[in-house]
Amino acid sequence: MDGGKLVKHYRNSSIQPDDAIDEWGLNFRLGNIVKYAVRCEHKGSKQSDLIKVIWYAVKELTNDSKEADAAIARVANYLQIDIGQPIDRTES
Repeated sequence: MDGGKLVKHYRNSSIQPDDAIDEWGLNFRLGNIVKYAVRCEHKGSKQSDLIKVIWYAVKELTNDSKEADAAIARVANYLQIDIGQPIDRTES
């Protein structure tokens, strides 16, 4: 959210991801899974957002950033896609 205004990629829904994440009591990683899944059709690169969903899911399951990075590399190799730069885990 941007100062209470709906950002472009979330305007198509009456339920905002931030509100749902708070209501459901999700932690940071699960919240990011919701956020990236919801916006993947509406902002930037669908591929990039779905790769982030996978990364956060593996991190949630393993609590290991290196394992999450390795999982993304395996997925990219399997799908024969170039994921480019490593996942920026500081982006909101």
